[in-house]
Amino acid sequence: MGYQLPNVAEKPAIRIIDDNQDLADILADCLSDEGFQVLQAVDGKGALRILESVKTGRLTILLYLTLPDMAGDQLRTETSKLPVG
Repeated sequence: MGYQLPNVAEKPAIRIIDDNQDLADILADCLSDEGFQVLQAVDGKGALRILESVKTGRLTILLYLTLPDMAGDQLRTETSKLPVG
């Protein structure tokens, strides 16, 4: 059975997009302890896969602007093209 994404309507959702895995893990642990649903990506392509799967609810994104495969402003442009709801 594959990983199922959390229902973002249940808890506040935060997506951490950062290529520094250690920093992202620390931040994810802290946010999870506070009750947030957290998913992480280490590059732009992974971030788009995560963000494409979100269908409902509010979402906060913590984005590092210099990713290995895509600049943060390019990722922001790509996410604005994704369907909402």
